[in-house]
Amino acid sequence: MANYLLQKGDKIRLEKGMRVYAPIPSKFLFANTPFSTGVYESKAIEIGRVYRKQVVTKEELLNKSMDAIAGVLHISAEELNKMSRKEMETFIDSLNLNFNEEEFDSSIYAGEYMVEYVSFGGGGLQGTPSGYETYAHGWRVFCVKLDNPSIRVNFYQTGSFTATIPDICPIINNDFFKKEDVDTYASSFLIY
Repeated sequence: MANYLLQKGDKIRLEKGMRVYAPIPSKFLFANTPFSTGVYESKAIEIGRVYRKQVVTKEELLNKSMDAIAGVLHISAEELNKMSRKEMETFIDSLNLNFNEEEFDSSIYAGEYMVEYVSFGGGGLQGTPSGYETYAHGWRVFCVKLDNPSIRVNFYQTGSFTATIPDICPIINNDFFKKEDVDTYASSFLIY
């Protein structure tokens, strides 16, 4: 259990190695989307990890089944099945696909953030081969990066989630609270 549950307005520092839910281009996460321009909005990622796109050559793509090509390119297999190999090559060339190796450095998510809002939820039931397991709700923290407000991340402080940072403390005067100071700080908000 977290010593202090973050609140709206708290300033925090996220560092390499911490896991958060953050937007990341789909092509760096899934092997079947090497040419996607889409963004996966809430995948648990490790800050500081370099994600690499699985490289697919044009020849490898052409050697796949039509259904596989359609899946990778996100187009109808019906239309592809009507094409000859030469027409397929011309079509793939016309798409200006990037067959080069690419990287996404998630270090952009390291830095200081302001907590925008918090919520309690996310739990529920999950089916397993032996029945259902109950997962408790958790304290979810949504943040905006101070030096780049277009960057937003979120994570849980409690619960069993893939992006959980239980022992994060707010920053005061740009210094971290010591663990023993957290209770003192938190108790200053209590009404007796």
